[in-house]
Amino acid sequence: MKRIIITLLSCMMFLAAMAQEMKRDAMTEFMERLSARGAKVVVARVNDKVQIGKRYNVVFDAETLKQQEASSDSSQRIPLLVDSICLFLDQMSRRCVESYRYESHRNNSDTITYSIALRGYGKKNDYVLDLQKANDMANSWTNDYDLFLDRRKILYMNRYFMQERKFLEMLSGNNRNMYFGAREAVLFDYVNGKGNMIYMSTKANEAKGTYYHFKPESFDSLLNVLTSNQGVKRFPVHYQHREGESMDKATTYYSTDYLCPEHKGRSESKGTLYVVDSPELSAAIYQQLLQKAIHHVDTELTQCCELEYSASHFVFDGVKDTNRLLVNHQALSSFVMADIGKDGRLSILRLEVEGDYWIPRNWKK
Repeated sequence: MKRIIITLLSCMMFLAAMAQEMKRDAMTEFMERLSARGAKVVVARVNDKVQIGKRYNVVFDAETLKQQEASSDSSQRIPLLVDSICLFLDQMSRRCVESYRYESHRNNSDTITYSIALRGYGKKNDYVLDLQKANDMANSWTNDYDLFLDRRKILYMNRYFMQERKFLEMLSGNNRNMYFGAREAVLFDYVNGKGNMIYMSTKANEAKGTYYHFKPESFDSLLNVLTSNQGVKRFPVHYQHREGESMDKATTYYSTDYLCPEHKGRSESKGTLYVVDSPELSAAIYQQLLQKAIHHVDTELTQCCELEYSASHFVFDGVKDTNRLLVNHQALSSFVMADIGKDGRLSILRLEVEGDYWIPRNWKK
């Protein structure tokens, strides 16, 4: 009898794990379908010593919806793309820890919002943190405080966690804060033709390493092979940004100011700019490089790095020596950015960086 009970419990745990995996796969597949239907989908990922994070940000506007609705019934109040998102989130809500939905259609104005905690903390993944307890020093003895601190532990500050901080500052209200109290959550907002959805998943990094240095040698090997084609032009580049210089948008395309805050944005980068004029070759090279970067993040869990990508743009970077960063406050990084322009031309920027990242506005030239 005892053996039967143990077997049943094992089966239940296995089925629960399968359900969780299916849920995550369903979310990823749905995001890909939204991208195929014209929504702008940006994926941000991070590997850190303590945790691994993934975030999808989906944006669509009236123009996107207009293209989608060209052959649909014009009397439809809510666009079909929005309707499909609502149906999908309703289905996800049936298996969630906590969910909120608000919908209003008054005075010719449409508003729909969702907040869903898909996975929380605890042995059953069903506990959502109370951020008031987590953020208040007076509640430092609570479990919520400890779990929230543990979630915010990182080896070094990077773009992924900087964005999470901005989200925390922007979002207010209990149903919105729930996003930061869960390990997996979704927020969706649709107001009069514009929509935005954010999906976040974090989990503990169970791979144990020693230094967590970023080593993109395998990526560079593929880059060298793909750019050896006769249709690829190469240009050496050297960017320098002095301490305290302006980072205004007129001259700066991409920058950071958090790896070495005491150096106030000081940066020196050396590397190569690759340019591919052929749209067909550009698309093929871009996809191979992106898939290599995704594979690197998937498999090299003892390397701290981050990857942000969409259908036509990605940034892939990491700190080469975490000890020198943390002990000597010297930031040495490897950085690659690829972008397909509206004309189909692919630009790839591969840099070795000392200090913060700084890319000038006219980097493609």
